[in-house]
Amino acid sequence: MKGKLLKFNEFASSILPLEADFLIYFQHFEDPSKQQILENIVTQAKNPEHKIIFDSSIDKRKYSYVKAWCVDVLRELDVDVNLEKLLNWEKEILTDHLSAKEDRAFLKLLHKTNPLRFQFPKNIRNQQIL
Repeated sequence: MKGKLLKFNEFASSILPLEADFLIYFQHFEDPSKQQILENIVTQAKNPEHKIIFDSSIDKRKYSYVKAWCVDVLRELDVDVNLEKLLNWEKEILTDHLSAKEDRAFLKLLHKTNPLRFQFPKNIRNQQIL
C-alpha cells in the first residue's frame, strides 16, 4: 500500500459492518474499479482482522469519489443528523424564520418520506421555543 492510500485505508477501516451492508444495498456503480473499491471496503468492514491492500494502480480520483459517495450515503442515513434537521426545521417554522432554501429542502423531504416513517408522539406542553 502506498502512502497516498493511507487516508483511504483509515477511512475504510472506520466503516462498520452494518454501514457496509447499507453501502452495498445503495451501490449503483457501473465502473468495475469503483465496484472493486467498494467490495474491498465491505470486506475490510466485515473482517477487520484481515487488512485489505487497496490497488494503487487505480486512479486516486476513483478512491476519492467512492469515499465521498460513502460519506454522503451514510450521512443521509444517519438518524441523529436527520432528527436534528427536523427539530431545527420545526423551530424555524414555529418562529417563522424558515429560509426559502430550507423550505425547499423541507418540502423535498416531505415528498419523498413515507408518512409512516416518523410516527412518534411528541409532548409539547412543557417545551419552550428558544
